[in-house]
Amino acid sequence: MYVKYSAAFKFAVVRAALNGKPLAEINVSNGSEVSSDSLRRWCTLYISSQARLGGSPPTMS
Repeated sequence: MYVKYSAAFKFAVVRAALNGKPLAEINVSNGSEVSSDSLRRWCTLYISSQARLGGSPPTMS
């Protein structure tokens, strides 16, 4: 099922994941059903955009 999430929501989910919060916990706290594939895609995009901007990209745990 396709769900359109706002950029702000995606950013919050990615930051939570990069800070070590499990996806299941992120979904419960946000009342969402983000898939692991979506999270992986968003994290990859976030990390690659940080690298292009010259920031030091965070690592996923």
